[in-house]
Amino acid sequence: TLENLKFQSKTCQTSVKIASLHILCGIKHWEQPVQAHKYKGRIVYRGDMIRNEADEIVLYADTATTPTALTALNLALFFGSCKHNSISLSDAVQAFLQAPLEEETWVLVPYELWLDSWKHQYSRGTKLVVRLLKSLYGHPLAGKLWQQYLADRLTRMGGVESALYPSNWFFRRQGGILLLNIYVDDLTLCGSTSLHQKFWQELREHVRLDPEVGIDETGSLILGRTHKLLKHETGADL
Repeated sequence: TLENLKFQSKTCQTSVKIASLHILCGIKHWEQPVQAHKYKGRIVYRGDMIRNEADEIVLYADTATTPTALTALNLALFFGSCKHNSISLSDAVQAFLQAPLEEETWVLVPYELWLDSWKHQYSRGTKLVVRLLKSLYGHPLAGKLWQQYLADRLTRMGGVESALYPSNWFFRRQGGILLLNIYVDDLTLCGSTSLHQKFWQELREHVRLDPEVGIDETGSLILGRTHKLLKHETGADL
């Protein structure tokens, strides 16, 4: 329970961070036509109300991340539209949960998320806490930890991040070049067509990903914009 956790922390003179869980439901791509809407539910960490074992508010000084700039995405899409190149997309599956949370963090579990065994053991008003092991959405460090986690995997794969445009990574493969543009969990790969499939297979050895898709006449959403790849009468991509 919460009281037991605070007592143990003070007794052992260790510092812990404690916050509540919150359940949300929303519509992704609300600004798009209704056929693009996706209803999503998620459990989030109340990062606005984090306290320590002494019930003091905890603040984080360095939480900054560097997602791709729109200019960099435009350049990547241009590169992917060049001759012999193509564009493919994938989303990281539950991206933040792939990154470990190393500092000792606990969460208050709302009653609707209790296990059946807890309901038999504790009264409804009991403040139950569990250790948080992954970087849950809403934690002030969630974005930063995921970015570091992904960057470490991309470096292992031989990637080099652009100094001018962070979250844009270059890979040399079999005499060709691939450019991976990243906006949090949205990955856009541009470059030599023959190298795409093998690259995604290699990346999946390190990161959980949705199946990749290409851009075609039906369009794909990237950073809230619909992108379509059309064929010119000459056969060139537009």
